[in-house]
Amino acid sequence: VLLHARVQSSMLLQAVVLPLGSNCLCLFDLDRTLTSKRGATATCPGISVQTSISMSSAASRLRYTFCVDCFLGILTEGEGGGSESMTRSVVHQFLDRSPLLGFGGAWNGDRSSWSVLDTASEPATSTTASSAALTSRRKLSNPAVMYLDPGNKILAVGPIVELFRERIQVHIADSDVWFFDDQAVNIAPFSALNRYNARQVSCASRDPFLPTGYCGATPEEIVRERGVHLCASPPPPPPPPP
Repeated sequence: VLLHARVQSSMLLQAVVLPLGSNCLCLFDLDRTLTSKRGATATCPGISVQTSISMSSAASRLRYTFCVDCFLGILTEGEGGGSESMTRSVVHQFLDRSPLLGFGGAWNGDRSSWSVLDTASEPATSTTASSAALTSRRKLSNPAVMYLDPGNKILAVGPIVELFRERIQVHIADSDVWFFDDQAVNIAPFSALNRYNARQVSCASRDPFLPTGYCGATPEEIVRERGVHLCASPPPPPPPPP
């Protein structure tokens, strides 16, 4: 049985205009954040299915969030379906379209070419989160980074910020970077660094068998709130009757 609770929100979904001259960056996990469980249209309101790829309601309505005025990037543990895949094609259609800033000209060459950053030897634990590994200027080809080990996505944030600075001369302050991911293991390391903003998403729809989201992120979760935020723990079950 899907552990799903629809969140009723009174907030209006509208684009938030950033102050003039304020550059920002929204980074997203792919699986169960930008996408939802395949075939879950009956249980996941607002998702969009295109050529069998299920995009989350947040991906479908990103233009109604503050990220409409931010540059975008992807941090994923997988490979986005692989080179020339339909998954990558659909993701680009959703993220790199007007009125979104998208990748803002920082993409180099073929849209099917995603970056790889070796983080296996630099775990982002609480003891290394402030080390030079996080600020090393390793070159990326594009602002979509794949094959990132669980808990190590934070290591790719600095290189993406540097990519925008070098390629299109856009400076993005650390405090104006937001990362969204459905898994707590990828959000927790941001607390130790206290440098970027990060939020766990797909909180109301969780996979009953895995520590992941189910329907993916919702537009209500893509908020410009500073700090690091995990999903609230579910309340304990009621005690059995006497």
